Amino acid sequence: MDVLIAHGTEASRRSVAGSLEELGLQLREAADGPEALEALLSAEPPRVAVVDWDLPRIEGPELCRLVRDFHVVDPPYILLLAGSAHHGEVERGLTAGAHDCVRTPVTTGELKARVEMARRVVELPWGHGEVCGGPCAALEGVLGREAAVQRLDAELARARRERADLSIGLVDVDGLGRLNESHGRAAGDDVLRDLMARIRPLLRPYDALGRLEGEEFLVIVSRTTEDDVADVLDRLRRAAAAAPFESAGEKVDVTVSVGGVSGREESAGELIAKAREALGEAQGAGRDSVVAGRKVVLEAVLIPE
Repeated sequence: MDVLIAHGTEASRRSVAGSLEELGLQLREAADGPEALEALLSAEPPRVAVVDWDLPRIEGPELCRLVRDFHVVDPPYILLLAGSAHHGEVERGLTAGAHDCVRTPVTTGELKARVEMARRVVELPWGHGEVCGGPCAALEGVLGREAAVQRLDAELARARRERADLSIGLVDVDGLGRLNESHGRAAGDDVLRDLMARIRPLLRPYDALGRLEGEEFLVIVSRTTEDDVADVLDRLRRAAAAAPFESAGEKVDVTVSVGGVSGREESAGELIAKAREALGEAQGAGRDSVVAGRKVVLEAVLIPE
């Protein structure tokens, strides 16, 4: 993976490079803002950039803003280094478009850990040009994977600018794979279409619904706090379990598990990764449940007939 080190002094660039040399990275250097900008806006930009706040000619936050505005989808991951003179301005750097911001001096261990986290984020599977096609195209009102992540990026940028709340949920259709095996893929497609028809009316016009993988859907719930997200997502869970679905005249019981988180300083990939952890907890709780907000678990209550 290519990593750009953008700093105004050669000694500092060498120091950062020395801290990262054990990670097996392809390291590139830039001595000022214009040189860094040219590299980051090139046809093959580095996937990660370590950028000094006081970069000559174009400061680090302004560089972040320019890169963010140019790369609408999948921009390079920028780790901004903020010196002691910029105490309290971390929010400004993140709002400008940095994915992470750390105050210097920073230890070698912390810098390596943050770059390793950046590597994990940029190597997540919803990368370049991967658009959900096939059955996804038949789900009316559901974004494909690339469009969904792009929408989340835009909503996160808006939330940071407006200091607003943002929540997301990952909805996993319990047992869809088994349904496809036992009843055929057409049955699974029928269930997904009916499920989305139940869920969409429960979302507000400015919320969004997208498909990340075969049975995993992303719900973007703007202006919703950590205290409220569990209730919002549980409405979706209850709608799925409210009545059996039908396919080829046969009734099929299908439920969903949902993991939700709130945030605005994270990148889209980081927020999705956190939601996936919550989803794993929901699935571990027995499925047909929601883990969201302050680790709230909401699950179906079965009433004997």
